[in-house]
Amino acid sequence: MHSDPEALWALEESSCLVDAARAAGLRREFEGLPFPPGTEPNAAAEVAARWLVNRGAITAWQAKRLLRGERGPFFVGDYRLLDRFDCPTPNAFRARHDASGHEACIVVLATKRCVPVVWADIVQRTKAAHAADDPVLVRPLALEKADKLRFIVCEPVAGEPLAEQLAARGPLAPGDAAALTLDVARAVAHLHRLGCVHGGISLDTLRREPPPVHPAGHGG
Repeated sequence: MHSDPEALWALEESSCLVDAARAAGLRREFEGLPFPPGTEPNAAAEVAARWLVNRGAITAWQAKRLLRGERGPFFVGDYRLLDRFDCPTPNAFRARHDASGHEACIVVLATKRCVPVVWADIVQRTKAAHAADDPVLVRPLALEKADKLRFIVCEPVAGEPLAEQLAARGPLAPGDAAALTLDVARAVAHLHRLGCVHGGISLDTLRREPPPVHPAGHGG
């Protein structure tokens, strides 16, 4: 981790996450603030990173990478990478299309594996999966290229991984578990009818909106 805030500000600007004028303004604003009481000098960069996240200038994932001394890449084509999904699918990111502001999930494909035969199969599978209309599925929207990279643009992914929900809240109620199993089975059957396979169903790839939190004293 970088303890030097000078290195953090330099990386923030060189990463192109924030344009030069805004980066300079943010730095002046931060340096004009009183330092939080009890903060160790070697934690100054982490304090600055948290402040930038709270200001919406960068995301928590971007901040972690900057603190590790990484300047990116934070962009793939016209998409700004906001977070990396912790799931079996490699190189899957939450991203935002800078021109439109629309969020998406993008999967960056391994360049060495995109030989003609494999690429033709990817194109065919992506077209078939795009036709899927089951609400449980995250559909691919397009195949795009940027420089030497090829990537799949998918609908934005909502909810949190089921693995995290189970770890935090315990097992699902029997009725909820049965309903979820039925939804997944229906979606997989739909993919099979289209000639596709999912190939990566797990508690990490299954995402679910967290249950509502009811105020104390009120039933749900």
